[in-house]
Amino acid sequence: MQKWRKRPVCPHISPDEGQSRDPLSLHKYLYASSDPVNGIDPSGYDDLGEISAALSIGSTISSISNVAVTGIVSALFNGLPDAVGFGVFVAAPHSWSVAALGGVEVIYSTRFKVAVTYWFGGVEPSITTPLSVLSSGGSHQLTEVGVFAAWYWNLNDLGADVFALAGASAGAGFVGVEQAGPTQALLFGISNDLDLGVFGIYGKSWPIMHTQVGLSEGAMISQASLAEAAFTGAGIIYGGGVSNVGGLAATVINAGAVGTWVHYAYGKGQ
Repeated sequence: MQKWRKRPVCPHISPDEGQSRDPLSLHKYLYASSDPVNGIDPSGYDDLGEISAALSIGSTISSISNVAVTGIVSALFNGLPDAVGFGVFVAAPHSWSVAALGGVEVIYSTRFKVAVTYWFGGVEPSITTPLSVLSSGGSHQLTEVGVFAAWYWNLNDLGADVFALAGASAGAGFVGVEQAGPTQALLFGISNDLDLGVFGIYGKSWPIMHTQVGLSEGAMISQASLAEAAFTGAGIIYGGGVSNVGGLAATVINAGAVGTWVHYAYGKGQ
């Protein structure tokens, strides 16, 4: 069955005038720029597939801006973060239901001079359905995989924690706010989900037998900086929104900023 763009008077003709730089948008009878497999256009004005593609630089923005945003938020907390973490996650397939989510994260705590590896598990409710799917009345199935960086304030212990996380995603990049007891965190991530959407996660984390106690300042700087460089590079490569020179500069700046943070925060606040 063929779908048409909507118009109040005649449902067969798009109300959008189109754009001269996009010839396919000038044709009044084409649906989703003649690509209904990869795009949808429920309103007749915007091809949501194209919007999602245009937002592919979201992953680059997420990876580059995490250090800058953290510096700004630090002023609100009247102090530098207590820890930074890097991890990977996988969300099981779901459709209008609750998805299972799990992963692994390594947290570098300058307060306690340790690096602790955690595994975490949780659920992602149907509110995480992409906005493009909600607007079209369709269904959504996704196996999502991704990486993330998280900055923590008021981290008083390194034990198991129940956490709640909410945020927004666009073009493979996402940002969220996490609460776990007295601890707050900013989460920045990159995933294979290109949709524009919102998400919420409820779960628990457990430390596993991979803890480096008494990690020296130099070792923490090298490990955390390398993890930040990898995260930044992954976002730039996946998002493709920065030139080679700019991407290299962003990677070096972010890694250097993390190293500087470790230097000034190491051993303080105990």
